[in-house]
Amino acid sequence: MRIIRFAAVLAILSTLVVVAGAAPAAAADDCVIVRTPRSYQLQGDCTTDSTIFVPNGATLDGRGYTITAVNPDGGKFRGAVVQNEGSSMNITRLVVRADVGQTGCAAGNDRLAGVRFDSASGSITKSSILDINQGASGCQEGNAIEVRNPPFDGTGSNPMRVEISNNRVENYQKTGIVVNGDVIVMMYNNTVGASATQASLAANAVQIAYGAGGWVSNNTVYGNQWLGTSYWYGAAFLLYQAENLQVVNNTVLGNSDYGFAIDTSNNILLRGNYISDQGADSGVCHEYNGDCYTFDIGIGSYYSTNVQLLSNQIVNFDVQYETEDGPQRIGNDNGRSGRSGR
Repeated sequence: MRIIRFAAVLAILSTLVVVAGAAPAAAADDCVIVRTPRSYQLQGDCTTDSTIFVPNGATLDGRGYTITAVNPDGGKFRGAVVQNEGSSMNITRLVVRADVGQTGCAAGNDRLAGVRFDSASGSITKSSILDINQGASGCQEGNAIEVRNPPFDGTGSNPMRVEISNNRVENYQKTGIVVNGDVIVMMYNNTVGASATQASLAANAVQIAYGAGGWVSNNTVYGNQWLGTSYWYGAAFLLYQAENLQVVNNTVLGNSDYGFAIDTSNNILLRGNYISDQGADSGVCHEYNGDCYTFDIGIGSYYSTNVQLLSNQIVNFDVQYETEDGPQRIGNDNGRSGRSGR
């Protein structure tokens, strides 16, 4: 792991990569950052072949410049392009890209990500996280913005609070914005495009899961389809074991297997969302126990409690609303009565 400790005036990020059991080797990057009284400021476009760690409590101001992840000579880029060093990090006006190609799958902390908050609070604002993918790869990695904090079972008592606002996310691999674990998120005014690898894996634009909750509003999110034949699906929003979450006044565009997929979650409010399905459906048959499923569902709520649906517009999906008991009739605009998942 490489930790960047910024100099008081100027730091050229060419410190050490330390590999367990091996001698340190020089890192091939050319990122120049200047420390000012209010933030650390990126001085120009640059590349890095290993993670840039932001000091505890610091703000990294990209000033509109781009950090591009590349593979080290003869190796594979591992982990996030930018990540927190301590318990807090703020990112603003930064562009992050990856240019890594297919170099095999990684696991754990080595999985590719754009910006990662690992057990840290803070914010990412006014930034663009683009092309966090390995090409036509089915590896379960390539999250553009990733926030995680254990435990991941809804029993946490010390949540991290993270703001994700006014960002643009495009051409990720697995997930555009993923929030997992003991986290309270404020996510608003973001634009999240579709995955670049829908033919290779089942992708989600936004995932909030494993005990995470908070407020999600005024985002524009493009959905995903899973174009393979195994029994999976792609979604604009995946809420899996989410807790105490309000999703309000968002717009879902593009073509989705699910606009919202809600699974084993609790205390979920969907209000005033416009959920549309655009373009031709793939028609791919996803086989399960000999049956064929072609997902095209606006809102699916399964094995969840206290799911309130109010004033959502659901347009052009084959099934507007479904529970574990099958399709349910709620009308194109369900604002008059609302419905609760089980």
